[in-house]
Amino acid sequence: MEEYSEFFNYIKKAADEIHNWIHNDEIIRITTHLDADGLSAGGIISQALYREGGKFHLRIIRQLEKSFINELVDEKRKNYIFLDMGSGQIDYLKEYLIDTKVIILDHHKPMNENKTPFIHVNPHLFGINGVTEISGAGIVYFVAKALNEQNIDLANLAIVGGIGDRQDKGKYYSLSGLNDLIIKDGSNAGILKVERDLRFFGKESRPIHLSLKYTTEPFIPGISGNEENCIRLLMAAGIKPKEDKKWRTISDLSQDEKVKLNSEIVKFALKKGLDRKEALNLIGTSYNFLDQEKGSVLRDAREFSSLLNACGRMSKGGLGVSICMGDADSFKEALKSLTEYRKKIAEYLNWFQEQDVLKEKKAIYHFHGGNKIIDKMIGTITSIVTSSNLIKSDKPLIGIAYIKDAENMSKISARGFPELIEKGLDLGEALRETIKNLEIEGEAGGHNIAAGGQIPTNLEEKFLETLDTIIEKQISNKNRNL
Repeated sequence: MEEYSEFFNYIKKAADEIHNWIHNDEIIRITTHLDADGLSAGGIISQALYREGGKFHLRIIRQLEKSFINELVDEKRKNYIFLDMGSGQIDYLKEYLIDTKVIILDHHKPMNENKTPFIHVNPHLFGINGVTEISGAGIVYFVAKALNEQNIDLANLAIVGGIGDRQDKGKYYSLSGLNDLIIKDGSNAGILKVERDLRFFGKESRPIHLSLKYTTEPFIPGISGNEENCIRLLMAAGIKPKEDKKWRTISDLSQDEKVKLNSEIVKFALKKGLDRKEALNLIGTSYNFLDQEKGSVLRDAREFSSLLNACGRMSKGGLGVSICMGDADSFKEALKSLTEYRKKIAEYLNWFQEQDVLKEKKAIYHFHGGNKIIDKMIGTITSIVTSSNLIKSDKPLIGIAYIKDAENMSKISARGFPELIEKGLDLGEALRETIKNLEIEGEAGGHNIAAGGQIPTNLEEKFLETLDTIIEKQISNKNRNL
């Protein structure tokens, strides 16, 4: 804990400020991101404030843009909290909200690191890796816990945020770093069980063949999205899909049956051309929430995070936060969005494989979603393509989609590989530098391994050419220094 002492001093500083706002009966304006991490963070802060009798208004957005910050000024609020965003927009926040009180709880790489008048809690400022060691929801959890120790029961939501933000980069796809402290809290509170298991989607809640069908991470050629082949595979493995006329789930299988299923999938996937390393990597760390009903989507961290992502990407972020706050009616409605979301993912990935959409430059791969992939899901697809080894890991992947509600603007999603980070890749910095060099109206930010932004549609090709040159320099400069 000593190595994190300065970080937790700022956590306490943020919690004390929030406590003062509540004590003074002031309304708090909260803004959070629409992905699983942002919605988990929104759920945590909402529960914590509600328990303390705080007054607040929560808004869920796709990106913290200059135009949105300008809108906040018109509301004439005094107190603002930005969750899972804000560190990359400090200049804008200083420009428009300098006369207000602002708390930023973010894990993305900061802009102008220590030059802010706000309470800015970001792991990067304290030598902590915000890509793998702590998510936005994790930071918000620590603030909630500092506000009231009883909020330890919100630890599971922080784990959902970490999983949703793809921080499970440890051995067997486990969380690490500051996330370990959250896992310890959840375990000590008796609401969390950590174990090693098959990492398929819906292992708690769906019939086995549908669990296989909707698994996209890893994306298994011939299995993901193909229900008929999933049933054939179960038959080949000698596994009964039903017992006493009831569909079985993967969590119902015996250890011996899980071994048989895993073996059959590996054989099938290798025949379909899946990379051997990925085919053999179907076992992962499972985070099970004991305070949720067995068989529920909310019992498994990965399923929970998928549900929240579905809500956010299908424009129903409010449902996601309500689920985090325990609303049963919202949960039932959100399940419909989850089914549609998983279908869309499988459809898009099959499209990606079947169509000749992948293009290559010197330092990047790129593809355009065209009229097929919506802007709110281009990041998800770009992430899955890279994490499922559907492309080689020698270059980062850039995905582009038209923004539905912004005329003549395109969404950019960039994803890299750990080995490229070691060679000097920083996608967040590369995107920001590209926009700056082109002197265009655009927004960009993110981590070294995952970043995003938006640009004018008519400058897509020019953007890609400039980005390609910048990334090539990043990697070559690091190699030269070595």
